[in-house]
Amino acid sequence: MNDNYSVAKVIADKKKLYFVDVDEHCKHVKKLVSWFGNESRLLQLAARDHDIGKKMKLASSLRDSSDFLEFGNKYIDLMKERIKRKTDINFDKKTVLEIVTTLCNIRGLDKKLKLKEQINKKYKEDILKINIAPFSSHARKLETDLQEKFSSEREKDREYIYQLIRYHHSFGVQDVIPLADKFGEQFISDLHCLISADHVSSAIYSKALIKESFTLGEGGFRIHDNIIDCKVKKEKSNYEVKLNQRNSKQAPINIKLKYDVFRGGDLTE
Repeated sequence: MNDNYSVAKVIADKKKLYFVDVDEHCKHVKKLVSWFGNESRLLQLAARDHDIGKKMKLASSLRDSSDFLEFGNKYIDLMKERIKRKTDINFDKKTVLEIVTTLCNIRGLDKKLKLKEQINKKYKEDILKINIAPFSSHARKLETDLQEKFSSEREKDREYIYQLIRYHHSFGVQDVIPLADKFGEQFISDLHCLISADHVSSAIYSKALIKESFTLGEGGFRIHDNIIDCKVKKEKSNYEVKLNQRNSKQAPINIKLKYDVFRGGDLTE
């Protein structure tokens, strides 16, 4: 597996892209599962590498990127190719960046209907179907790679870690009942904790860019059966989010965010 630049999250604000590095994201998730009070050793290992598939399944044209600037330009080139295949329109890179930032907003932020209307009016509806992820499905079909990654662990423990990673994005009851029967109730607790930590980290990446404070877990999916109040401290391009669980004795924690910001001025021909 390569150690070149790779991203866990692509977030947009206005006409800029914010990249979050895979390793940074995994550190955040590992910190959060501990904060939720779960110190399961196997969960800690799974959290540390839960998005390793985003390196393994990275689009081939992006794999040798040395930094975020090279990655950003290759990513826009990739999106340009995908848009041309879908619409038969050869947009310039500046327009592609505008399209991609709009699509990121549609999928990750508010005002979805307004943004969809904007896309339909300015371009073509087929653009809404463009896959903007820089990697393919990243949580499945990793068993062989993870066997090597966790070769020092017992076979049953390796499978436990693999199944946590495999189902941390989506699963059905028919998937987890046999795993709970095999591994015990701790597996369900660990999976719930990993999913919650991943949700929290993803939410703060986008919300911290546009809000000074926000709440997670109200009016819908409870984050690890709790509500979390978040306050953002920003100094220049540095962000730090203080998280506090309302119904917990756990002390608040701070998550430092590191964004690599890709702008129109970074585009190369």
